[in-house]
Amino acid sequence: MLVQVHALYVTNIPVDRSLRYGVSREAEQKGWKVLKEFVEKGKEQDVPVITAVRGNVPEECLADYAKEKNINLIILGSQTESLGFDMFYGSVVERIGSLTTCPVLVTKKR
Repeated sequence: MLVQVHALYVTNIPVDRSLRYGVSREAEQKGWKVLKEFVEKGKEQDVPVITAVRGNVPEECLADYAKEKNINLIILGSQTESLGFDMFYGSVVERIGSLTTCPVLVTKKR
């Protein structure tokens, strides 16, 4: 069985900021930098990583990408601290879960 790991970075730029010159390009460059680091970690573990950068609403981009690539499991990394922001992050996770047909696993950063 061939296992593929896909790493997707979604730029979510508010409309008022997206009109500024270079903001989208800067966000994409940041995304590719993060993905490059992820690919290197995959190489260390002998795991190939397929990467992509998308822009728009993160939940919708992730759901569309999962459907397009026939993804069987979505793993989300949570960077939120328990400072009362969990209710906002929870709604994102719930929306991704409702938009996709595959299981969603959420991990916390230690």
